[in-house]
Amino acid sequence: MQDEGNEDDCDEEYANGLSIVMGEAGRLIGDRGLRSSTSPSNNKQNRGGVSRNWDDEFVLKHQLPALIPAFDPRPGRTNVNQIQDIDLPDGISESRSEAAFHSGCSVPHTEEVPELRLYLQGPNLTNISNATIELVDNDRSIFFYLQQLVQNVEWGQKNERTRRIWEPTYTLIYRNACDNDELPQTVNKTIAEMNGFPENVANTLVVLSSLHQIGANVMKYEMATDIFVSEKLTQKLMQELADPLIVSARALPSWCDELIFKYPCLFSVETRTNYFRATAFGTSRSIVWLQARHDQMLEQSRGATSAASVSNLTGTRRDDNYPEFRIGRIKHERIKVPRDDEQLFEYAVRLLEFHASRKAVLEVEYINEEGTGLG
Repeated sequence: MQDEGNEDDCDEEYANGLSIVMGEAGRLIGDRGLRSSTSPSNNKQNRGGVSRNWDDEFVLKHQLPALIPAFDPRPGRTNVNQIQDIDLPDGISESRSEAAFHSGCSVPHTEEVPELRLYLQGPNLTNISNATIELVDNDRSIFFYLQQLVQNVEWGQKNERTRRIWEPTYTLIYRNACDNDELPQTVNKTIAEMNGFPENVANTLVVLSSLHQIGANVMKYEMATDIFVSEKLTQKLMQELADPLIVSARALPSWCDELIFKYPCLFSVETRTNYFRATAFGTSRSIVWLQARHDQMLEQSRGATSAASVSNLTGTRRDDNYPEFRIGRIKHERIKVPRDDEQLFEYAVRLLEFHASRKAVLEVEYINEEGTGLG
């Protein structure tokens, strides 16, 4: 558990760094129309865009439509209503809903815009050789590839990797995907190769998984399920989940998914549940989970204090620091449907098709009835 000083540092990094690294590679590719020209005659424009002035104040932010501004309990503050009424469209195009579900990007695709290849290069510092890596997975965040890049830079000292990660200015290079000449990469290994397990570790995991299956399926060798739980792996996994930037940017190491899904016997149900809630429902839900966990840690750290002291500390936090670690809260979308036995199933199908790609909480209310809720 972190002390108060570390929590303050973490809160500042969480709030200031999130908007910078949350932009997905896919979103950058989708936004390439801002740089592209409709005239194919100009070679410069075909190579990626038109001339623009550099803007030091511009920040590319990831759009999170399921989040609304965080609730501010301080007097005189105006808060957005968490429950918003929306109308169910008359018809949902299957192809459109599927496209939105798989892409998760609101930018419409136009055939005139050429496909791009993106590269990340850095750290652009004196006496340190640059590394270059291609952004091949549109579902990965920029911060994920930034981590891979930093891990493959020769910093001289090991602690420089984490201490100087925000100091450099990284270069994002883009070019037409149809170009035959590829940008030379210094990081030649694939992501899977860089994050793969050594052979002896992989063999050990297979043996443990086989023993667990024998103990679960053969009555003669019945074993307690918790004997395979690894305390060290659990601590390491929870340490990764404690980093708000990594969780919200979906940049967790690949071994986390590998162990959780292929070798679940190594973790308790509680640990797997925490991992599921932190990663399974998109960035918006991850942010809300991190905020709730932050509140829980604060309450635990103050458990030994008196009720009066807790009240005073809580009041101080809300007056001075409350908004600093609050990114937002989940929006509740309320849809009204008729209670008609003949059309109930049809409305249910339309409702699920409409809301399948949305991350907001769904509430259903019957027309001309007072009851509403999440069920």
